[in-house]
Amino acid sequence: MTSPRCIAFCTLLLFQNGLSIFLDQNCGLIDSSKSRTPWLANILTEVEHKFICSGTLINRRYVLTTATCLQNRPAITVCLGKCDSFSDDVLYKNARYRIPHESYSSSNHQNDIGLINLQPNVEYNAYIKPICIRIDPQQKWSNSHMNGSLWSGIRYKPKHKSSICSEPPCKAIGKPLSIPDASNRSVQHGILSFQDSKTNAYVYTNVFEFIEWLVEKALDIDIIVSLPA
Repeated sequence: MTSPRCIAFCTLLLFQNGLSIFLDQNCGLIDSSKSRTPWLANILTEVEHKFICSGTLINRRYVLTTATCLQNRPAITVCLGKCDSFSDDVLYKNARYRIPHESYSSSNHQNDIGLINLQPNVEYNAYIKPICIRIDPQQKWSNSHMNGSLWSGIRYKPKHKSSICSEPPCKAIGKPLSIPDASNRSVQHGILSFQDSKTNAYVYTNVFEFIEWLVEKALDIDIIVSLPA
């Protein structure tokens, strides 16, 4: 049995026992003296390295982002680590291929999720680590303002012009909404999909609605994990 299939088999066993696991067990823990967001990825044009949108490293082979970021784009590359510097702690990876969700709709932002396959595999360090994707059939977002795959509730209030987080790329499409769990691991709950022009609310793709899709794609297997209703 190949390694990915072993992981999938173990995943099924853990599901049956009601336990939570992560897509990558090395995820979510940081050295705050080095980087608070070592999983953050910048998605750039391949030739000129112009910023397109953001994403998150979820294991050694894949970056998670929105389908919006991947469709109708030129060739892309991914920057990991200290992308805002010229130090040795920055890594550019070729995008081997892109996987936008098969049912993505640009008109209503449904299924706005996608993956970028990196080549070769990423080596982790203090500046490059994956965020946690919790594979938990019981995890749901409550009090959703929209449907199951989109979540809206964080409203943008204009700040002073000097606030760097009031402008992209701080609030770039593809950035994660993450919440620490009981062990202080950062778990990704959402992916910034768009900003509502009427309410100024940030609208996120609900990652938990796509766990089955992520497991199938990000572990490079054909096994589909059926989550209980």
